[in-house]
Amino acid sequence: MENRLNTDDGDRWEYLQDYTENLKKIYKVSTIEGFWQVFNNIPTPNNLHPRYSFHLMRGDRRPIWEDPLNENGGYWKLKCHKNNTELVWRELVLAAIGEQFRGCLKDNVSDNIVGVSVSIRDRDDHFQIWNENWEGAQGATIVEKVTKELLPKMKFHSTFYKEHKNHHKFEKNVSNKMLNGGGFGGGGGRKNKNNKNKNGG
Repeated sequence: MENRLNTDDGDRWEYLQDYTENLKKIYKVSTIEGFWQVFNNIPTPNNLHPRYSFHLMRGDRRPIWEDPLNENGGYWKLKCHKNNTELVWRELVLAAIGEQFRGCLKDNVSDNIVGVSVSIRDRDDHFQIWNENWEGAQGATIVEKVTKELLPKMKFHSTFYKEHKNHHKFEKNVSNKMLNGGGFGGGGGRKNKNNKNKNGG
């Protein structure tokens, strides 16, 4: 995973190239033991600055909507107060690693959960649960799994699903060269052309 800071006044990120350049793979894990070695030795989300993100992605895909492995999918977004971020992140990561979301997907659609992300904001932090096929979203019970089983006492708000290609910032005809990479990483958001990126420590 990686922490990077982008300076911006909101979510108005314009250029995919700026976003991809701001991502860095921290580690690629292939075993439970390897996962815990990484997870136990990286900063918790509570120690990150606003506009930093952590991503846990399946296989070689990157946390980019336009990645060929992601472009036909989408994500469920949940927001909660930042006092609860560390607990929510841990539960979502463990659920993803433990394949606990598998039974929440539609049986008649080929779909998988392929990533989870946490994005630090000034007040309420954002979580995303990525899936591979947007057609599997309708009828899936991912949100219910999180809010009723994994974290029944947690107060979430502004929960919704968004298909990547329906996002107004989705870039068409993206060069594969820009998307090469993958693994367990992190980064910021889509940078506004009037702002510069700053690397965080």
